[in-house]
Amino acid sequence: MKLAAAKFRFWLPVLPVFLALCFMLAFPAVCFSGKIVVVVNSENGVSSLSIGDLRKLFKGEKKIWNDGTPVRLFLPSMESEAMEKLTKKILRKNKPSEVTRFYLRAVFQQKFASPPRYYPDPVLAVASTPGGICLVDSSEIKTGKVKIIPVDGL
Repeated sequence: MKLAAAKFRFWLPVLPVFLALCFMLAFPAVCFSGKIVVVVNSENGVSSLSIGDLRKLFKGEKKIWNDGTPVRLFLPSMESEAMEKLTKKILRKNKPSEVTRFYLRAVFQQKFASPPRYYPDPVLAVASTPGGICLVDSSEIKTGKVKIIPVDGL
């Protein structure tokens, strides 16, 4: 009986740590993701945006930045938290597949010359494209060639 009690006392403080590690391995996006932010090309003169501004940009209602540079939209990966924010909070759609349909319809209606693109590394795409903008997880930013733009309510 004393041996069983000793084993129990040993495992009691270890168990919460073990369970936390299991949770982190099972749900890494929840545990290790950063804040969702808006990034633009470092040469862009914009210093802040509102949710309404983002909505106009991503719906194609605003196509040119204040300095005359065309807006170039880049989309986060379909399964990312950034895509979830873009879908629900900015475009007011229910699921990411509706975003794809929205952009295909918008191209057909000539609201966009070409649909926004999905890139494996949207931050790198924004960094190398004047006028580029994207929503990303802050942990994905690995280059200094983009600006993080504060957005109220994001």
